[in-house]
Amino acid sequence: CLLSRGLGDVYKRQITGGLALGIPDSTGGGLYHEGDGTGLTSAPYIVNCSFIGNKAGNGGAIYNNAMSTDSCNTTFISCVFAGNESTANGGAIHNSADSAGVNFSKWYNSEFRGNLSALDGSSINNVVDTAMSSKNKSTFVNCTMLRNQRPYFGYSVASVSYTHLRAHETRG
Repeated sequence: CLLSRGLGDVYKRQITGGLALGIPDSTGGGLYHEGDGTGLTSAPYIVNCSFIGNKAGNGGAIYNNAMSTDSCNTTFISCVFAGNESTANGGAIHNSADSAGVNFSKWYNSEFRGNLSALDGSSINNVVDTAMSSKNKSTFVNCTMLRNQRPYFGYSVASVSYTHLRAHETRG
């Protein structure tokens, strides 16, 4: 599992079998990413990477977190998220914006298949702290979402409390 504050760009990596189920931080089985903690923007590019068979409480593969006044604007290009699992929300990815944080993440030409969440968002779960003017927006362009499973709402994507979702030419 990669743990990062202010993550730099990541190219051509395969992250498999990550496990984050400890207390209190059972988030991001393959990657935990948050802003740098100084109120600046962390905007890494994750390119041609695979996240396969990772497991966590929230964000089976990735937990993307914008805290305080941080901005966490990750761009994923040509990535695969397969067979990841969360015991709560976001089988593949959990995007969070807390305490006036801003999380504007984007996915291009990426595939989400066979991910599982126990609660919401078998592929992606987006949440915000509405009391603190947080912002969370996800954009998907030319992405595929296949055979992702969850028992509640948000079959592939769950956006909760004033989050925004844009999908262009996305299949599944």
